[in-house]
Amino acid sequence: MKKLYILFFASCFGVFAQEPATFTVEVPAGTQAVRMTGNFWGWNPIGGPVAISNGLDNTWTVTIFSGGGETQSDFEYLWVITDADGTSNAVQENLIASAAGGDCADRINAGEFNTDNANYANRVFIAAGSDDIKSDVYGSCYLASAPLELKGVIDFTVPSGASDGKALHLYANDDISDLSDYGIGVANNGGGTDGLEYTFPSQSVTAGTHIFLPRSTAAMTAYFVNLNQFDIVIESTVATQNGDDAIELFGNVITSPIVIETFGDIDCAPSADGTTTVCPNYQYYEDAWVYKELGVWTYGAAQCTDGSTTTQSGSCPYPFADATLSNKDFSKSELSIYPNPVNNGIVTINSTLTEAKNVELFDVMGRTVLKTQLNSDILDVKSLNAGLYLLKVSIDGRTATKKLIIK
Repeated sequence: MKKLYILFFASCFGVFAQEPATFTVEVPAGTQAVRMTGNFWGWNPIGGPVAISNGLDNTWTVTIFSGGGETQSDFEYLWVITDADGTSNAVQENLIASAAGGDCADRINAGEFNTDNANYANRVFIAAGSDDIKSDVYGSCYLASAPLELKGVIDFTVPSGASDGKALHLYANDDISDLSDYGIGVANNGGGTDGLEYTFPSQSVTAGTHIFLPRSTAAMTAYFVNLNQFDIVIESTVATQNGDDAIELFGNVITSPIVIETFGDIDCAPSADGTTTVCPNYQYYEDAWVYKELGVWTYGAAQCTDGSTTTQSGSCPYPFADATLSNKDFSKSELSIYPNPVNNGIVTINSTLTEAKNVELFDVMGRTVLKTQLNSDILDVKSLNAGLYLLKVSIDGRTATKKLIIK
């Protein structure tokens, strides 16, 4: 599956979001064009907005701007795959099969889908208070932000050695009545899927729960100093990943397991030097970590934990542990970042704090594309390609991370 990033503009239909809204959809490999349909386009399969390539691998962009305070409207929509011309052989997704499997029904009850008969289910965008990014999977009611998601992939070098530094970090987006409906598979060395290799124990979890699967609880307790930042710790040998292995998260395990999220590429193993074998979806992370923030994977540099005794003492603290220790965020009045989207290559980062601003910018693959320290309010991004980025700003121990769109 490929991931498509879409921003769509529909002000002429009375649809407005408080910020530019990004819709993401995973579509089958080889897809030539994708567009939306919905009630604002009379459910015409070729009547909705068309995605335009933004130069990234299999990513396309259409933009919706803020309505500037105008009345906001909710709408229903579905995804359509077409030939390259954007009109021929249009195939609109049909979610009723997923509804029969139960996941659509759960999301209908949560207000994320709507149906008024037994023959279909539509996706729902709620304008007021909605996230500025929506993540879908073509033809499935599972979202990229499914009830359970991958949060971190860990391959630390710890003092006890061996495989004690390997672990997986997951996060519950919704309440889950039975965690055993989910599982893990590790796809080693680009050799394709190994299928379901681990099933979580049967227990309920609430939304907002951080789940940690270390190979050695004792080794990880020492390396993190403690594991109090994680809500559930389950020791397991499932974490066998090295720096070139992909992770598959399975859902619907009780009935018929399906992959609902993949970190990396099950058919590609990146080389240690980053050049011999380059995988478009991820990079080498041996003796380091990968962490997902606001839907974007960020990487610790390979071998960055070598020689360290704790994550805080190393050159690349695991972000979740680092954040829980500092626990300082900006208040709304302390930091403002504008314009967003960026049209002229200049971003203004204004803060009431007077100390220097440490700025990092990551692309959608989690690669650092810009790192600098600012003593003014101006960040120059003219050298970067158009697309979606993750902007991290740190000032005097406070940190904020925002999505940034460069046009």
